[in-house]
Amino acid sequence: MPAPLPLEERARASIASTARLQFLITVARSAVLFAFQWLLARAYGVSIFGLCNTAQAGMQTATMLGRAAGDTVVLRGHDEDHLVRGTTLSLLGGLAAALALASWGTFFAQGQQNAAPLIAFGLAAAAVPPATLLFPLGAGLQRQDRFGAYALVVTLLDPLVRLVTLGAAVILGGPWWWGMSAFILGGVASLGTTIVLLQHSLRGLPAHVAAPGEHLKVITFSSLTTISAALQTAMMFGALTVAGSVGSPSDAGLLAAATRVVMLASWIQLAYATPFLPRIPRLLENPNQHDALQAMYDRVVTSVLWFNGPFLVGLVLAAPGILALFGGEFVRGAALMGVLAVGQWANSATALAEDFLPLSGRSYLALANNAVALGLTAIGGTLLGWHFGLLGVALAYTGAVVLLNGVRALQIWHLFRVSIPLATVGRSGLACGGTVFVAALLPAGNALPIAVRFAVGLGGSIVAFTIMYGFASAPERLALKALVRGAD
Repeated sequence: MPAPLPLEERARASIASTARLQFLITVARSAVLFAFQWLLARAYGVSIFGLCNTAQAGMQTATMLGRAAGDTVVLRGHDEDHLVRGTTLSLLGGLAAALALASWGTFFAQGQQNAAPLIAFGLAAAAVPPATLLFPLGAGLQRQDRFGAYALVVTLLDPLVRLVTLGAAVILGGPWWWGMSAFILGGVASLGTTIVLLQHSLRGLPAHVAAPGEHLKVITFSSLTTISAALQTAMMFGALTVAGSVGSPSDAGLLAAATRVVMLASWIQLAYATPFLPRIPRLLENPNQHDALQAMYDRVVTSVLWFNGPFLVGLVLAAPGILALFGGEFVRGAALMGVLAVGQWANSATALAEDFLPLSGRSYLALANNAVALGLTAIGGTLLGWHFGLLGVALAYTGAVVLLNGVRALQIWHLFRVSIPLATVGRSGLACGGTVFVAALLPAGNALPIAVRFAVGLGGSIVAFTIMYGFASAPERLALKALVRGAD
């Protein structure tokens, strides 16, 4: 009988297995989200698609604002009282954010030719409270190491319900706003299931925000953290709003389609990193755990790049074919995907960097970072949009994302002496960037069939992955092995 693994090694193996599960579930989630966006575009056209995605981006921004750092309160706490505090914060914040989004929708709808914007933003606002509550309750599942339940309920159930709702609308010939109501039903379904899973932890505890004498401290921390997260999410909302302002609703639809497709890489990154989040505050509290913290960060970045690097290469090379699935009018947004993919690759190369600051109590720094990035997106997008159209807006958005992640990397090095694995990032950048560059030099017709475009994308992904593997170090190959097998 083999000897049992030491406690630390068992913990590492458990996290690796959990990360792999979360990764696989999120790949499935990404496929479902893509199917939802595809069906919405095919059923209702580019203008309605642009309106719904602008409202959805507003909903996501309001959700980040309304979560009120409830999940961070739960992750930094060590008892069920913190779960109740975080949930109460997110409930109150979600209601306030929903009212704010509804008010913005009313303002945005003024002077419009019909009531469609008002309806879209109204439904988006109704979806905010259940979405905000999922953050602290999901963090409660994470803290209890119930990552399987988290993956299935918080990660996958919501988009599945959305897709089924929209599918029913299309089959029954329902109006476009059924697509927006899907966000409400998806959020409520996930929220109800999560509450059932945590009922024993929540039962009998009165709702409250903080212990006596700590209200100001908690509210200040919550406000800084939640506004910071909302500003980051608002970058996409701002880009879509600028695209619609300097162009037309159909322009916003093109940018929304390209952004939603490329953002699949971001979902995968966030999902893989989720099991590691509870370890960050614990490792930061103990100076003797610096090496473990650096090793964990290297592991996450390397694993994310193993998937997202080749994945983004495939998206860029297959962009015309992917967007053609949404409809012929979307194909001219293919160049936008190439630009936006650069920003998502930078996100992957600094994975977890955005979480160090709030989880270490430095939300004010994250707030300043995200405020500058949002300002650059809005101002740069407007200026470049006037001169270069949608491509200018995409360039401004991507430039802000790359700069934001570069600043974060410098900050966590200065504060914690934790650095991004530069050698790993460099090899991934050369492999992925080189593959796209060479592919761009090859002669190819502009009217290739969709199947051929997908084949080109798949081939590019394989080439990029092969190059990465050929030049990978031993630790990088071990990270790949753990990603595939779910164990060290």
